[in-house]
Amino acid sequence: MNDSIYKIANFSFYNGAQLQNFQSVGMRIKGGASRGYVKKSWKISFNHFDKGRTWGQMKKIQLKAGSMEPTFTRELASASVIKSMGAPAIRGSYANLFINGVSWGTYLLLEDPGTDEFLKSRLTGVI
Repeated sequence: MNDSIYKIANFSFYNGAQLQNFQSVGMRIKGGASRGYVKKSWKISFNHFDKGRTWGQMKKIQLKAGSMEPTFTRELASASVIKSMGAPAIRGSYANLFINGVSWGTYLLLEDPGTDEFLKSRLTGVI
C-alpha cells in the first residue's frame, strides 16, 4: 500500500456554532518514521479531487498526532511568537479527529506552509 496516495474522504468541521461539510477531499497519512506509530498524522487536501476548492483560504491542512511532542504546545507557541514579531507564520488550532465515527483523539490542525496560497498570503510584497 502506498501511503502517499490521497484517498477520497468526506470532511466535516464543527466548532460548536458552525458546521461545514466537504465531499471528496483527499486524505493521506503524513510523516516519515511516525507512519509506524499507532496514532497517525494526516494531510487533508481540499482541492486534490476538486481543483480550486479551499477551506478558509487553504487548499491543504495537516493534522499532526503529536507523537514527538505530545503537549501540542511548542508549534503553536512558536508560531504565535513569530506572528507577534510581524513575520509570516502558519495558522493553527486544536482539533478532535473522528474517522468513520471513531475518535482518534486530539490533533494539532495546521495550515500547510508548503502551498502557493500560504506563500502568496504571507510574502506578497515582502520579497
